Amino acid sequence: MYNPTSVTLSLNQMVNRTLLHFYDLQQVVEGEGMAVVRMLDEKEERSLNVVVDEAMCAQLMIRTSCNPESKLMLPEVLLGMLSQQAEIQPLEATVYGIRGGRYLVMLLNRTTLHSMAIRISDAILLHIIGNVPFYIETQLMAKQCTEFNREAQGVGLPINTLDTPRLNDLLKKAISDENYELAAHVRDELRQRR
Repeated sequence: MYNPTSVTLSLNQMVNRTLLHFYDLQQVVEGEGMAVVRMLDEKEERSLNVVVDEAMCAQLMIRTSCNPESKLMLPEVLLGMLSQQAEIQPLEATVYGIRGGRYLVMLLNRTTLHSMAIRISDAILLHIIGNVPFYIETQLMAKQCTEFNREAQGVGLPINTLDTPRLNDLLKKAISDENYELAAHVRDELRQRR
């Protein structure tokens, strides 16, 4: 049974993964406070696009705008204290799966080998504020990531990363726009979640 607090990855999952880095945060038009974070591979060819809610969007914007007050915020203080105890950054995050529209992410303390589940948005925040390495399992990367294009006007999102209420809204919009191919994909995703 899935235990949401403790996570263990196989040796294969730990070896076959790709390092990502934060690229940008884009507001979603008509997205009700949503934003999309783009995490790129080292060659900047592929992008993992992650939807974040309004609260996390605000937190990420504080950090990406280099607000000096952020140095006094709890995540920065705790990471600072933790890094003082180790010569290298002891934490790393790995995206290893997806279930019910949510990425499954493990935060690992490389010193103690203790691991815990963490929301992907919180792992991204730790990556930004503390240079915590951020990985994705390579097979998942191939399935979920899109080709990165600096000049692209929009950002693609895999429908399996949207929560159920947003999928229902997308299904209604696809039907009203007579986009039956998209409606079929959304319907199939909703059925898989039942």
